[in-house]
Amino acid sequence: MTGQDMYSLVSFYKKNGYVILRGAATKDNVQTVIDEIHRIFKEQLRFLGADIAAGQGDGSILANAASLFHGDLARYKATLRQVNKLYSVQSLLTSESIIKFVKSLGLEVLSFPTDAVFHCMAGELLIPDGYMRLRPHQDWPAMQSSLDSVIAWSSLMDVRSEKNYPLEVIPGSHRNGLLPGITHDHVYEVAPSHYDPDQFRPLLVDRGDVIIFSSFLIHRTGVGSADQIRFACSTRYENVVEETNIQRAYPSIHRRTVDREIKTKDFPEKQHVEHLFQ
Repeated sequence: MTGQDMYSLVSFYKKNGYVILRGAATKDNVQTVIDEIHRIFKEQLRFLGADIAAGQGDGSILANAASLFHGDLARYKATLRQVNKLYSVQSLLTSESIIKFVKSLGLEVLSFPTDAVFHCMAGELLIPDGYMRLRPHQDWPAMQSSLDSVIAWSSLMDVRSEKNYPLEVIPGSHRNGLLPGITHDHVYEVAPSHYDPDQFRPLLVDRGDVIIFSSFLIHRTGVGSADQIRFACSTRYENVVEETNIQRAYPSIHRRTVDREIKTKDFPEKQHVEHLFQ
């Protein structure tokens, strides 16, 4: 990006609360993430002795994800949690272009309040008592750190239709700060009286594009058709040296706990470890 490009992008972000960085995540990096996610699904199916759909396209990924979903829901949910931790996901969301732009917004010393998040949207993969298509919300209550904190969100698939679960935003809503809302298990829903639903705009992107948006921007997940699947990933950046963050002594609402109970009985035995070093 040239100096003028950067200036224009920053100006657009300040006015609208978001910006799309075209190609900020390379297609090779995106493909690596997709391949690794698909492999994890297939390895679980192979362990279960289930049929595995051939191919690498969206259709086969959806078929294998659905097979695991219906065959062993607990394993499916564990697999999704593991995707959040993939190095390839972290690498995609910390590309040079992303870091350069985030720092151009004035975030000087970057930190991550929590792990990256993997978003899987498909009508066939709705987890009971889970969520699909989050209500209009703001992300800052899930961070409560620096006021200039941002989210980097990247779809792993082309989102060229309003029927493919696009990220929908209300441009300029970030300027209103924290709005009254309702706290649910998965989201801080903005009170409907504080936004106009007709102002939502879908953001259509190609794989490799990255949306950077303010933690105060009102956003939601758009609709999707029954046969569509949309994978995306996101992470949050906060500014350690933002003035109010310093004053409040780096508040954190995320707590790390360790359950030290061995989860698999009589595992590992000596032979499980020994063969690794032969």
